[in-house]
Amino acid sequence: FVRGQPRDEQWQRRSKQWVVLVDDEESIRKSVGQFLFDAGYQVTACADADTALRVCRSSRADSSSDDESSSSSLSVPDAIVSDIRMPGR
Repeated sequence: FVRGQPRDEQWQRRSKQWVVLVDDEESIRKSVGQFLFDAGYQVTACADADTALRVCRSSRADSSSDDESSSSSLSVPDAIVSDIRMPGR
């Protein structure tokens, strides 16, 4: 991606996909989140599992999409990227 140039077809496709990122280390959340965002994904970064669950239970931020699932109150991310060793539950 070069600033000012049109985005490619893969980027356009990824821009409709939502990734929830869960990691207790802020530096990891920022770097991985920025990488995914730069690749075109919609990213929600969470510091712990409880926050990630709350995010997934709330309505999806881009509910203006025209697919049938947008009327549901359950938000299901397209992918979850998670640290496997975090404090807490």
